[in-house]
Amino acid sequence: MIKQFTDKKGQTAYIVQAYGTDRRGNQVRRKRVLHNPSRAAAKKLEKSLIEQLVSIKAGDSFSNMTYSDYLLKEFYPWLDETEPQAYDYVLKSVNKWAKPIMELQMDAINTNDIRMILDNVAKTCSNSTVQRVKGYLNKTFRYACDGGMKNNPCANVSIKKSVGAEFMPEVLTKPETKILLQAARIHKPDWYHNWCFVLHTGLRSGECHEIRRYDVSLEDKMISVSRSWNSKLGISKCTKTGKFRTIPIADAIMPMVRELMVGDPKGHLLPRNKKWDKGRQSEVLKDFCRSIGITPVKYHSLRATFLTHLLSSGCSIPVCQKISGHSDLKSFMIYIRLAGVDLKGATNALNLDIPGSVSVNKVVNLFK
Repeated sequence: MIKQFTDKKGQTAYIVQAYGTDRRGNQVRRKRVLHNPSRAAAKKLEKSLIEQLVSIKAGDSFSNMTYSDYLLKEFYPWLDETEPQAYDYVLKSVNKWAKPIMELQMDAINTNDIRMILDNVAKTCSNSTVQRVKGYLNKTFRYACDGGMKNNPCANVSIKKSVGAEFMPEVLTKPETKILLQAARIHKPDWYHNWCFVLHTGLRSGECHEIRRYDVSLEDKMISVSRSWNSKLGISKCTKTGKFRTIPIADAIMPMVRELMVGDPKGHLLPRNKKWDKGRQSEVLKDFCRSIGITPVKYHSLRATFLTHLLSSGCSIPVCQKISGHSDLKSFMIYIRLAGVDLKGATNALNLDIPGSVSVNKVVNLFK
């Protein structure tokens, strides 16, 4: 079935769809969108989709297709049409981690292959990243199973929490922080205010993105944090913990904040950036760090840098936790270890009066 329409650019486009059944009798649909093609090209595509469906019904569509071919011809086009907001994230993650299986036949990929990929991810990434990569891989194979593939190799793969070395985020040293801000002010002015603000507030990227001028009190030197930007969905939502909090403004950035406050009170405090809107802020920061010869860190590492140096400077753990917005101490312990805060002997400061020792012979045994 071919349907002609006019796209957002005013060009002629075609929706090409074909319907069939898999070997289990379930209905299968193949859909593609062509922008500015000829009618003949749309007809040719329709024929190709019908041939794919015939192959699916016969049950041999994946026996002669590599994972790489499947992604390019089947999965990525479908994902781009149905979940465009997730397309870049899935493509980047799968292309990065699934290289060992790219040239394998689809039907030959098994659970051991998936475990090997996830083990590689776990060597350098956090458990949450391992979970996310597994979810993306599972998504690719679920769609293949809908199209007639016999087994999903991700189905029986469980992720065990790493018992070994704990994943620790990279942080910048104080000298590196100084180099970053000095270089950014000259060579990356469109990001300077952004990075400087995070390094002095410890806000998450999405929280920084959604700070408005009316959230800032210059008189009290406080910032209200109640919203966060979700780049995957392209919407503003509540913070990660779902809670509102206020954080202090450091004296060092007060002049900068005063400059940023000029404008519409409802406007964003920090300058807008398309790459930030699309969630590519880590890519920009890493590339710039490499160019100036310091540790290439992710955007979230600026938050880790802030918390680590704040703890190292003697700020109490409860205050740091309140500023950072961590809902539990367990996740905050990473920063305590990064800062080298020694908890040993801390309870000695209690200095409570304890009664003298009591002889065991004078204690009455109630269980005789």
